Amino acid sequence: MNVTNYPKAYQSAFREALFVLGNVGAPLGVDISIVSPAVSSAPLGTKRIYATASAAVNVAPYVRGLIDPQPLCDFPAGVAIDSGRIVPCCVSAPGMNSSVVILGGGVEDLPPERILSAAPKHVVICPGERDEISVLSRRIVSPSVVVATGSSELSGSAGMRELSSDNIITVVVEPEQLLASLGFAAAEVSHFSVRLTMRGGTDPARVLERHYTLVPSLATGRRLAWVNRFGAIDYYTFPTVKSIRRSGSLDRLTTPAGTRTVATTAARSEMLVSDPCDEPMADWLAEILSAPSVWEVEGSEARPVNVTGGQVVSSYLRPTCVEIEISDPSYGTVRR
Repeated sequence: MNVTNYPKAYQSAFREALFVLGNVGAPLGVDISIVSPAVSSAPLGTKRIYATASAAVNVAPYVRGLIDPQPLCDFPAGVAIDSGRIVPCCVSAPGMNSSVVILGGGVEDLPPERILSAAPKHVVICPGERDEISVLSRRIVSPSVVVATGSSELSGSAGMRELSSDNIITVVVEPEQLLASLGFAAAEVSHFSVRLTMRGGTDPARVLERHYTLVPSLATGRRLAWVNRFGAIDYYTFPTVKSIRRSGSLDRLTTPAGTRTVATTAARSEMLVSDPCDEPMADWLAEILSAPSVWEVEGSEARPVNVTGGQVVSSYLRPTCVEIEISDPSYGTVRR
């Protein structure tokens, strides 16, 4: 028995990921173990295959539960490797061990040497907020910060190390920390960029950039983080809370002894509204409506929230904006 075909490397774990086996000569059946070596040598599951010329084992349903991307809110500004955004897997049987294939944690396959986000190249950020730039590259990745000073640019590593990895590399952007390492105070800078240079091998160097505009903090803003279509984390601050809605209900039980309340349910939700935006940015923010996980971020704390509704509002009478309704899961049912 041997593996005749593998899943595509870095394909999404949310579609079929087939290891195709050939020459399975076991009339009584053979158990194929699905393993994620980064987690444990113990199998995640097994599939029995009987004598056949060719058989396919779909490992995707076994490994999806290992994908758990989280915002890097308590990580200092710099370079991080977060294994929760991908999952390595292989199959094994007596006398046979396949090579390891890495699957991506989003609904889209992971493209090489591209920022894993549909966010615009120019984004707004406030002091005290943070952002993440994730990229997949098997070459050396050198991050740097670029600050425009008059007619010239000042750039430096800002204390960030260069590295290479088979994993997703994420740069945690925190303006005050990164700018301070270059000798600037956040109040002195209105624009800066984070640049990722990928080099090595026979291909020419590739440069990716995200440009930031520093603006004062918004007292009424709500910064959300969510798992995007590539399984990385995106951030955006909604500047306006359009409305707050509170509701509640009582569950009552009537018995011969009388009526009493057995449970109370409370809910609180906020309708957030984005700045006016173009269609590509509206499409990006609309990802929040179907994101598997969404958080409200304050400083170094990320609190899970439920997205209960929303829409892209667009008409010829006013600019396009995105409305997202979030609710606080700490509100809920109390039993008595």
